[in-house]
Amino acid sequence: MLSKITLLGTRFPPPDTLQGEGSYAEMAREGVQFISHLNKMTLDYEAESKANRRQLEDGQQDAEKYKGDASMATKRSADLESEVKQLRDQLGRMQKDNEDLTTSNTRRFHGLEDCFAKLRALEKQEANVQHAIHKARCEMTTKFRETLTYIERQFDVVEWARERNFDLAQAEGNLQLTEEEDLIAAVAESEGAHQMLADEVMNLRRILRALPVRLDDGERIELAAASLGIRNFSGSNSETPG
Repeated sequence: MLSKITLLGTRFPPPDTLQGEGSYAEMAREGVQFISHLNKMTLDYEAESKANRRQLEDGQQDAEKYKGDASMATKRSADLESEVKQLRDQLGRMQKDNEDLTTSNTRRFHGLEDCFAKLRALEKQEANVQHAIHKARCEMTTKFRETLTYIERQFDVVEWARERNFDLAQAEGNLQLTEEEDLIAAVAESEGAHQMLADEVMNLRRILRALPVRLDDGERIELAAASLGIRNFSGSNSETPG
């Protein structure tokens, strides 16, 4: 404060000169100037003090505002930390679910591989079954044809026997050495053989006109063949005359 006094360092007059009127007036003038400077300094100090007080109040208000912002920032930081914790928990659960899903998918993949292997084996078995069915149908067709050919030959034999029987009937009057009973028995035997072969031909034609044969219906075929009088389904009949 004293650094602003302009009278600092001013030399006062010697004591022997203070007895004059002019010296007292000079001293009074300098004292008045000193007091005026002192009042001015006081006013400047008060003005600066008021300004500093206002700045302090503004600083305190700013500090309160910053404290509020800091508390809000702290709360927001706590909320963010809580949210980060929740996200970490969710991430852990998702990782666990992902691991479980990966394990489940691995098991399903192995199961699908086993299913595909079984399916390929079944397809191979199905191909073998179809081949066996085709082979069985070919063999059955061959046996039917052989049986039909055999019966047609027997039918031709029967026709020839009937013709011979007709010839024998015509020659009956001319053959005096043949006994009548033996001739009648031979004719009856020929007619019975012809009727048996005709019935067997009709039965085979009924079988050939039936639906396509399935392997699952083997027992039904054998029962049907037995009901038609065919004892051996391979193409031979024990009752068919040789």
